[in-house]
Amino acid sequence: KMRTDWHTVNLQIMKQAVCEKFAQHYRLRMQLISTGAIVLIEDAGGNDTFYGAGANYKGHNYLGRILMLIRAHIQKALLGFAAKDIVAKQHASGLSPQKRTWWQWFYRWFSSCFLVPATRG
Repeated sequence: KMRTDWHTVNLQIMKQAVCEKFAQHYRLRMQLISTGAIVLIEDAGGNDTFYGAGANYKGHNYLGRILMLIRAHIQKALLGFAAKDIVAKQHASGLSPQKRTWWQWFYRWFSSCFLVPATRG
């Protein structure tokens, strides 16, 4: 039996499930970010016009959209890690406190954009 509120919560549940999948599987995460910025289209067969693109590619493609959203968050997370590394290198090289503060702010800002927890491998 379907939940009575399924049409309200189904996309959020799918987003959480897909997010967990990529949070737990390094190789899949790397494969997803290797797609760069291309549009991802879920071709789940001609009958799926909700999660997929459908037979005529005029469907909603919600799974493709979720994948692109998660990809963007992973890419932001990777930029955040790069910024953290830069902060450490600047600190070691003795750059001014103002510049270190800016980079630390930058890293915190990117960290706040994470969908995928940084502690998962």
